[in-house]
Amino acid sequence: MIHQYDDFPIIACSSGELRAAISIIRISGFKSLGSIEPLLSHDGPIEPKKQYLSEIIEESKVVDQVVFCYYENPRSYTGENLLEIYCHGNPIIVNKIINLFISYKLVRHAYPGEFSFRAMKNKKLSMNQVEGLDLLLNANTAFGIDQGLSVLDGSLRNDYQQLYKNFLEHKSALELGIDFAEDVGEEQFTKKLKSSLNELTQTAEKLHNRVLSNPSKLLDLKVTLFGSPNSGKSSLFNHMLKKERSIVSDLAGTTRDYISEPLMIEGTTFSLLDTAGLRETNNEIEQLGIKKTRELIENSFYNILVINPFDYDESYIEQFVKTGSIGAVIFTHSDMDNFEAQVGPIGPLFTSVNKIYLSNSKIDKICLEDIFTVINKKYLDVIKVNPILINRHSEVISATYSHLCQYSGLINTEKDISILSSELDSIGDCISELIGIVSPTEVLNNIFDNFCIGK
Repeated sequence: MIHQYDDFPIIACSSGELRAAISIIRISGFKSLGSIEPLLSHDGPIEPKKQYLSEIIEESKVVDQVVFCYYENPRSYTGENLLEIYCHGNPIIVNKIINLFISYKLVRHAYPGEFSFRAMKNKKLSMNQVEGLDLLLNANTAFGIDQGLSVLDGSLRNDYQQLYKNFLEHKSALELGIDFAEDVGEEQFTKKLKSSLNELTQTAEKLHNRVLSNPSKLLDLKVTLFGSPNSGKSSLFNHMLKKERSIVSDLAGTTRDYISEPLMIEGTTFSLLDTAGLRETNNEIEQLGIKKTRELIENSFYNILVINPFDYDESYIEQFVKTGSIGAVIFTHSDMDNFEAQVGPIGPLFTSVNKIYLSNSKIDKICLEDIFTVINKKYLDVIKVNPILINRHSEVISATYSHLCQYSGLINTEKDISILSSELDSIGDCISELIGIVSPTEVLNNIFDNFCIGK
């Protein structure tokens, strides 16, 4: 949704809508405290960054006893005059205070992320810092929170600035050849050009090595159990959670929709999903569940294929083997006669996949530890490269690296420096977007729509 931003003062609760001891209401953009003071019982001068005890008054009636703090522009989060009111955390009280200020036509409701939008507009935050804040607010993993902080405090931005610096140095070297080729000399020009390109390429490669094909998988660590009906997915799901959460039945197709529960492995929280069994069916409800299962498999961080070797659909197995979307395969019913003979024809399909064998009658602790180990190993392997989680950054870095590879090939064959300069400009456009010099409107709207109200 594209919001029609204006300069009218805004108000919102910044601490969420749940009951709490204290809630925080923010008001930003008012011209002076004089417009707000009639609703406050505090009498006397108000200094910035000091807290004052007061009452919110409506027609001589006390709405709530509060503490407030005034931040004078430009020394506030938004760069505007800003008031924070700390009131009792009953949502009824919070809404009553907000509606009171609105009824006096002093403010309007803030859009999602509008406080941060105003902070960026007033140069209190850069676009990259806003994206880091978005990641920090919405991350489901400790790694995501850490990277959100690194973007917010500027450490990742420093890496981007180094890329931009290397780009400018190479561009200067190229333009030196255009304007002063005869003065510099061809040998010196070529040396400077190749040296600056090498530094630019090295910096770009380091960033590109941190780009994932789908960084959103690392923001929401889904572990999806999938397979044919009656393969043992629900039983395994319950054992992994150590509670009876999913219905287990001999009737095929019992699970029609996916079930999700948090699963803690070595201090990291994953979302464990039990999904509808994959098979051909004419049942419309079951078909919807199967469609959803396929979508989850495509977007999950780790997929575990569960197979009952005595009852399986080989066509489904081959489909997922070809896509490379299987992290581990679990063969159930290992305590039954002829188990090895049944697994024999299927096993070779999974040469590069972790294979685990589970008894149908009992899933022991060692088997569960094996499952948790392979999941956690992938997580640790992925975060080892310190991947970049903000999708826009990943896309722009990939585009930058792609353009740079093309340019590097061209520079060895193209003698027309003006053509090289034109190609180099496309790289500059990408880097400018990466560091926030260019801020596409649709990108900003997507970011702020993802923010909570009051931030």
